[in-house]
Amino acid sequence: MKYPTAPIHILDAITDYADNHTPHGHFVTAVLENNLSEAIFRADPNSLAGLKDIVLFIHWEIPHSSHGSVEKVSAWLAKVEEPLDLYMVYLYPNPDGQYLGSSQEPFMFEFFAEDARHALEQFMDDENLLSSEINLERIEVKQKERNHVTSI
Repeated sequence: MKYPTAPIHILDAITDYADNHTPHGHFVTAVLENNLSEAIFRADPNSLAGLKDIVLFIHWEIPHSSHGSVEKVSAWLAKVEEPLDLYMVYLYPNPDGQYLGSSQEPFMFEFFAEDARHALEQFMDDENLLSSEINLERIEVKQKERNHVTSI
């Protein structure tokens, strides 16, 4: 398990908040709002012991626009769920790379995401798609409908 000290019921509540825009308790709200002192005062012993893993879960597993301040949490709770956009992640092999052969064509992967950063995070989280053996020249993320390009 990626977040071994985080109580499962807290991770489930945060996932439900992110997926369904539903509020969950004072402790979860305080953590989402980045209010450390309130989170500590509201935490039960297990949640307090797992606070680091809870924060890591929030950072890596839910959209960045859904947490970090009172304003972001309020906006997320008021938001009507919109469908995710389709993003393409393009891997451009290094011409000297052995792993991908001599192809100059990019490898393409599709992800439904709320923004380019979210699409790239999904790609990076998939342990089967990236390896230290792959020698890349660049990675591009493009939104399918608007052709917005973010290169890294």
